[in-house]
Amino acid sequence: MENLIEEPAVKYTRTSANDYLAFEMESEERHEYFDGEIVKMQGASLQHEDVVSNIVGEVTAQLKGKPCRVRASNLKVAPPGYRSFMYPDATITCGKPELRRDYGDILLNPVVVFEVLSKSTEGLDFSKKLLYYRQIPTLEAYVLINSYSAYTVHVFTRQPNNIWMLETLQNLTDTLVLPSVGVALPLAAIYENITVEPENEDDNIENMVEEPALKYNYLSAIDFLVFDMAADERHEYFDGEIVKMQGASLQHEDVVSNLVRHAGNALGEKPCRVRASNLKVAPPGFRSFMYPDATITCGKPELRRDYGDILLNPVVVFEVLSKSTEGLDFSKKLLYYRQIPTLEAYVLINSYSAYTVHVFTRQPNNIWMLETLQNLTDTLVLPSVGVALPLAAIYENITVEPENDDDDNIADG
Repeated sequence: MENLIEEPAVKYTRTSANDYLAFEMESEERHEYFDGEIVKMQGASLQHEDVVSNIVGEVTAQLKGKPCRVRASNLKVAPPGYRSFMYPDATITCGKPELRRDYGDILLNPVVVFEVLSKSTEGLDFSKKLLYYRQIPTLEAYVLINSYSAYTVHVFTRQPNNIWMLETLQNLTDTLVLPSVGVALPLAAIYENITVEPENEDDNIENMVEEPALKYNYLSAIDFLVFDMAADERHEYFDGEIVKMQGASLQHEDVVSNLVRHAGNALGEKPCRVRASNLKVAPPGFRSFMYPDATITCGKPELRRDYGDILLNPVVVFEVLSKSTEGLDFSKKLLYYRQIPTLEAYVLINSYSAYTVHVFTRQPNNIWMLETLQNLTDTLVLPSVGVALPLAAIYENITVEPENDDDDNIADG
């Protein structure tokens, strides 16, 4: 193989792409690779496999006579640069598949990628996989399908200038449309003969439910709020699950400090205010309670005060990403923050591996646009609050170690 790397496989706990591929060829289990990290894949549930089977069957029928093909994937997919190798649940390719074959077949040109979400993988599917799949030049759509808690399909679609549109479908009468391959998938077909247990609609704080706190390992919103008010540490809540918050790094706190200072200066005399948040935020229905790293509100803050102050009307929410939290920030938090009617932008700022800012911006019809800024000369523009933040200001006096760009990956060939 070309340019075999001479440096050790492990470098600051990193594993080279070459060593990962050699390991994977010999392994009886499957693993994915993300810029030095190896992640063992979990066995799938029956429900997960049934969703994949429905997708492949329905798409195969619709592609008949077209120069495209769907595959339920045991085939690795990689972006240019080979900094990641992933096994999607299904892919659509059009024309001749472009393959890299020196370490088994690696697909380089999918047009559509499908991932079926499970509770244990959705954080990875929404964060690292979203980042790396978007780097594939041929990719036009990335589809994420919930298989465990709700009839829900999320689809990211490529737009000009490397912007992606996010649409979420939540009714069995909706249709997933993939114009790049001429396919329209009714959600009823994706979930045919599959029963997904909807998220519990009962025990939120509006209805002050009297049933026991624990219900199939489900903790009510009321019991969470009582628990969190008495706790010495902070916790977040996601439809029955409590997640303990980790202590932040110095770098994380410095990013928050820069953000609050520069956003505050930019707001000036406007009727808006930025806060570094020790304040819980909740969407309508109170199915989640989160502590964002910072918020901007305009006008009078709308609060729910019976269990401590809970902010209901942020216009912008900021989360500063760490290695341990980015999966949650990109998955469950993205889902729940988007339900807040006043929210116009959700901003995620990398604090640990790259100068990178992701911003989701609300569009009409509950569609969101995703733009990623990766240069210190770029500017984060938030038109809803009249703020423009240069990345150089966000990262002022902060050194973020870029992802390693040495040649510990496989050579182009």
